[in-house]
Amino acid sequence: MEQIFSQAWEHFSKHWKFLSLASGIGIFLPMLLMFVPYIIMMASVIGMQHDFQHGGNADPNLFAGGMITSMILMFVLMFIIIIASTITQVGLMKCAIIITNGGTPTRRDLFLDTNTYLKGFGAAVLCGFMMVAGIGICFIPGIVIAFFVALTPFEIISNPNTGIFEAIKKSFNLVGSDLKTSVVVMLLSGIISSIVSSATGGLGMIPAYPFMFLTQAVLYQHLKSNMQPPANNNVPPQYNAPAPMLPPQY
Repeated sequence: MEQIFSQAWEHFSKHWKFLSLASGIGIFLPMLLMFVPYIIMMASVIGMQHDFQHGGNADPNLFAGGMITSMILMFVLMFIIIIASTITQVGLMKCAIIITNGGTPTRRDLFLDTNTYLKGFGAAVLCGFMMVAGIGICFIPGIVIAFFVALTPFEIISNPNTGIFEAIKKSFNLVGSDLKTSVVVMLLSGIISSIVSSATGGLGMIPAYPFMFLTQAVLYQHLKSNMQPPANNNVPPQYNAPAPMLPPQY
């Protein structure tokens, strides 16, 4: 387990600039846009207070217009944030896999082909339905399912030709092969990312997200290598060739 975190940190220390830049642009900056509706809303409130303080009549239509504009902007920006953060997170997962395989990611690696995006979306919907159903039946099964399907995106990204159900099944098998290590690594990586992000007012999520995905990618590679059958070192028996027949001696 310690080896997984040490490998993830070693990979992160080599590629932290690229990963943090991608995380900041794709996740942190879109979240800052959420302040725009609040700024418009506060501007409307301040404008009404100013009118009241100076004996004027505040225009309720102006205030209502500001509120409606703020709500519309909030919904639009939330949609943009969801799309941008999802694309960035998937891109960071792909970069994490490339790094754990010994490669160096580039800007192009932050994006996937349309088919993989659609397949990932389908897997996310199916896994989400399974988790909601598990939580609806009893809270604990939903949490357990969340752990077992956590490596599905890595399987789809690593093997784009893999089907959705096959990727989910592979994730179940990988996590189940070493459940204790999988659960502890996923929990600790998520907790560390949350603490770093909260302690820094959100800025910490810029490096914390890539490190979390790197940890999960190292775990994914670790479980895959452990599930591979051992190499067959049995050497077939060597039989001595028959001695050549010599011509008769006269």
